[in-house]
Amino acid sequence: MSQRWYMRIAMCIALIFIISFLTVIRFEQRKIKSFLNPVKELAEKMHFPDESKFSQLVNQLKEHKKAPVLQLVNNITKWSSDRLPKMNRTYQSIKNVLKNQIGEALVGKNKMSGQSLISNQLYGSFNSELVNYDVHIFYYPWYLSEGYDGRWKHWNHNRLPYWKKGEIDKYSTSSHTPVDDIAADFYPELGPYSSNDPSVIKQHMKWIKQSGAGVAVVTWYPPTMSDDFGDPIDPIFPKLLDAANEEDLKIAFHIEPYKGRKVVTLRENLKYIVDKYGDHPALFKTERHGKLVPVYYIYDSYLIPFKEWSRLLSKNGELSIRGTELDGFFLGLLIELKHRFEIKKAGFDGYYTYFAAEGFTYGSSWKSWRDLSSFARQNSLAFVPSVGPGYIDSQVRPWNGVNTRGRKNGKYYKAAWKTAINSLPKWISVTSFNEWHEGSQIEPAVEKAARGRTYMSYSPKNSTFYLDLTREFVSDFYESKTKL
Repeated sequence: MSQRWYMRIAMCIALIFIISFLTVIRFEQRKIKSFLNPVKELAEKMHFPDESKFSQLVNQLKEHKKAPVLQLVNNITKWSSDRLPKMNRTYQSIKNVLKNQIGEALVGKNKMSGQSLISNQLYGSFNSELVNYDVHIFYYPWYLSEGYDGRWKHWNHNRLPYWKKGEIDKYSTSSHTPVDDIAADFYPELGPYSSNDPSVIKQHMKWIKQSGAGVAVVTWYPPTMSDDFGDPIDPIFPKLLDAANEEDLKIAFHIEPYKGRKVVTLRENLKYIVDKYGDHPALFKTERHGKLVPVYYIYDSYLIPFKEWSRLLSKNGELSIRGTELDGFFLGLLIELKHRFEIKKAGFDGYYTYFAAEGFTYGSSWKSWRDLSSFARQNSLAFVPSVGPGYIDSQVRPWNGVNTRGRKNGKYYKAAWKTAINSLPKWISVTSFNEWHEGSQIEPAVEKAARGRTYMSYSPKNSTFYLDLTREFVSDFYESKTKL
């Protein structure tokens, strides 16, 4: 065969190789493009607060070189999870789009499966910059200080009288006298602070972010109302929402059983909340029937008969807020076994257990959680177990020692978290960030002895031990959900 034929054959082989290479590149580009459109569509549904950031990441992905593509996809997903309340269905959809549609295009001839490589790169450990919107923490803004507000509130809480006849006189009902004597068994690192103080609020939001929890569930009373020992707290909410937004946190309302609470007044409350706070970017919302709605925890919901609740929460109720601008995702407090049926009939979207003392109620008994979660799933309800690091309220209820739960250097907390995660809940709530009266706080505490009192502390651990421990458990919960 002549040299000319050899040259022709070589040129044909080279041409075939070039055409094949360009075809593969073109195919990869089509693959990348095929998932960009649904990702962008999902992004619009999820209301990205910073469209320019998302567009920048997508443009980098379009102009990808092979090596950094997985990291860019990782950045998009982590950025979205850091910014958004994770609406489970939609968020799962975006993960599935990324995992299923780009696997082969990104991996090429790699023998490792596309999905495995994507999973390893995409769903890594819960890192220090993320918060998890599936973890909610109860927050109390009812503390006032003499230095900031000119008077004490809650730190000077009196000891509550015993309710049992014949033993009422056995226990003191005196008030506490800050700063050395406060109505708590632990002493806060910030001292007896004011919940009005912007510097305190800012520090609290940083600490909540450090814990990994993404949503602060803040106790709330209507504008002119308060609990028996405090001042109105609604005026603090604008500060809380703004500070939460700075840390990429969200705020949900924990509606307390204020005097005169009825479904009629609650409808008015919802209108007030939506009108005043509904458009704030830090208001926590979740998906309900294809629409984003605020989330409300209703404390002591059982005080209102479920038939009354159905007037407000059922689709055909005479006061129904369903499908209106006042619609929301409502969680009732489950105390007794029967409450799960009543909560369903009332039209609630789910239930939570609140109490940090294991066994105090049926709902707060860890052994009940798997059954409660199963019932919730079978009835299209959300189950939100509440975990706490311990419980002690001897400075406000000196007669309640039977419900004290020791912390055991975090072992009690770990057991609660493990049980909660294994129950496969929608969300997990933490009781609490700063309920100092009941000793369930994870807010930093310090050692202190004064005026004949020696406060409990987290010793031998440091003051932020429970913040950091919470992040570990939040990470475990995050990992468990990404594997589902």
